[in-house]
Amino acid sequence: MNLHRGTTSRRSTVQVAVGQTSGLLRRQAKQLDVETTRLASPETVRACITPLHNSFIYDEGIADDLDTAFGLQSALLTMEDVQELAPRIGRHLRQLQNIAVQRGAGALSPELTAIVERAQRLKVEPPPTDLASARGHVRRLALAVEEVLGVLAAETTDTAGSTHVEERWSA
Repeated sequence: MNLHRGTTSRRSTVQVAVGQTSGLLRRQAKQLDVETTRLASPETVRACITPLHNSFIYDEGIADDLDTAFGLQSALLTMEDVQELAPRIGRHLRQLQNIAVQRGAGALSPELTAIVERAQRLKVEPPPTDLASARGHVRRLALAVEEVLGVLAAETTDTAGSTHVEERWSA
């Protein structure tokens, strides 16, 4: 499926490796004909991106990180564990927020807007230096991830009638 703009052919120069002399790669310029295609419709783009978003929403890596933050072993987290976990959960949160914005075409529900605002406040806070506060910070980030997941999963259920949502645990 092509997502390129335009309908005419054009010529493009591409560097192609040809051989190797004395350990260095030698390159030669070749002319390749590249035909561009029309822009894909928004429905086509949405049909391609939605499964990718859904696969991220139900990614086991997120569930594992949430389990680490909320699970029975969370009380045993060291400062090093917390410093490793916080950026991962922050990345999950940013990606989920991007998915929510894209799905809502820029218009977020009031519930999701409140969650995003709380998450943004958490992200601008300086990381705590003591272990107990750092664990609490990670749990608050994880809770924000869980809340965004809940809203996105509910939207997925509403639009697709899926029962996949019930398989996900919550905090």
